[in-house]
Amino acid sequence: ILVLLSLYYSIFYSENKLSRLEALFIFSYIAMFSLPFWSSMIHSTSFSEIDNYIRFLLVIPVYLTLRDIDIPFKKFITIINVTSILIGIFSLYFLFIDGQTRVRGFTSSAVVFGNISLLFCILSFLSIQTYKKRFVLLPIVASASALIAWASTGSRGSVIFLLIFILLLFTRHFRETISFSKKTVFYTLVVLFTTFIINPSVIERFSNAYSSTYNYIIEDSSHHWKHKDSIVPRLNIWKASLFMIDNNF
Repeated sequence: ILVLLSLYYSIFYSENKLSRLEALFIFSYIAMFSLPFWSSMIHSTSFSEIDNYIRFLLVIPVYLTLRDIDIPFKKFITIINVTSILIGIFSLYFLFIDGQTRVRGFTSSAVVFGNISLLFCILSFLSIQTYKKRFVLLPIVASASALIAWASTGSRGSVIFLLIFILLLFTRHFRETISFSKKTVFYTLVVLFTTFIINPSVIERFSNAYSSTYNYIIEDSSHHWKHKDSIVPRLNIWKASLFMIDNNF
């Protein structure tokens, strides 16, 4: 519905006066669609996933529509924080009531839901400086809520972004830019560690992956595709990809 409404608006109402930077931005979406689509036509595989590439085209009218909507900054920040809180509530529902061991929420996979949750967590956290003392509880609760949602997915790949963000918090230039004190950084780390203690699924998945992968690579032990949280199947896919590239350069 959002794509159809945006397409209608961008054709009949939007002025579409793009700056040079915006034109390059739109072109990047077209390129992100064209290159893998062209590659999938050359290399016939059983998992082309063309629908993933089409999404880059579908987002163009959405962008052209949203850029014309004038949303006050404070209201936009409020929308971000309310969304973060709703993400956390939904994750708890899927975790405890729906019975999802790795919460995927309203998305196609736990990884996607985890990335979305972590993005909103960081955005809510960065918005703390825009609130006065009386209302600062809203972004704090929002960022914690979205962090809980991320932890419930057991997503390992997005841990690297979380670690980079934590490292940035220890740099004085970054703290001064976002107006955060060392006290705020300390409380942030306490919340992070508490989240991992309450829901240690991410740490458990790292541990399971290490055990099965180490035995497979170092000790040349046998491996079964049902081994829990193993990354060996991904290693095999990467090897197969390199093999295809080598034979079809």
